[in-house]
Amino acid sequence: MGWRARRILGEFWAEFWASFGRYGASGAYDRRLFQYHPEGAPILVFFAGFQLKNLADSLAWRDGPEFVAHHVFALFSAGGGLVPGAFHFYVVFYMGISEISTGILCLLANFDEDLGVAGMGEAFPAAKVILGSFFLVSFVVLRVFLWGALTRWYFRDIMTAFRLNHSKLVGGRRTFAWLNSVSLGFVTLLQVIWLFEVVRVAKLEMEQLGWL
Repeated sequence: MGWRARRILGEFWAEFWASFGRYGASGAYDRRLFQYHPEGAPILVFFAGFQLKNLADSLAWRDGPEFVAHHVFALFSAGGGLVPGAFHFYVVFYMGISEISTGILCLLANFDEDLGVAGMGEAFPAAKVILGSFFLVSFVVLRVFLWGALTRWYFRDIMTAFRLNHSKLVGGRRTFAWLNSVSLGFVTLLQVIWLFEVVRVAKLEMEQLGWL
C-alpha cells in the first residue's frame, strides 16, 4: 500500500535525489503535517494490526525489551495518525515503504538455523545469500538513507509548527505531536542499533562462506 501511494512523497523524492534529502520549502510544512490523504488511513489500519500481532508474538516468544518497546511505540503512532489524525505524508514512508525491508527479512528468517525451517539454509545456500544481500541493501537504502533524510524533514516540520503555534496543533493533536516525536526518535535510534547488528551478522555470514 505504501508503494502504491509513493506519489504523495513526490516532493521528497525530487529533493532527495537532487541533494540527498535537503529540507524542502518550509512554507509547505503544514500540508505535510496536516493534510489528509485517503491512502494514509488504510496504511495506518493495516500497520496497527501488524504491530498488534508483532507485540503478541514478542510477548509470547519473549523477545528482547527493545522489540516490545518498538511495537508499542509504533502502535501508538499508528493509532494517533488515525485519531486525532495527522502526518499522513510521513505515514506513507514510515509505515508503508520502509516495511519492504521487513518483508524481505521475513523471507530470510526461514533460513535461520534456530528459528527458521530446519536444514533450509543448507539445502538452498544460494537463496539464503541472495535474500540476505537484498535485505542488507534494502535496509541501508530504506532504513538509513531515506529514513534519515525524511526524519530530518519531519522534525523540521514539527518544530516549525510548534514555533508558529499552528492553528491545527491544538488539544489531542498537540499532545500526540509531542509524543509521536519521542516515538520517532526512539524508533530511529533502534534503526541505528539494528544497522550495526545487520552488519555484524552479514560479516559473520561472509566469514562462514569464506568471503572474508
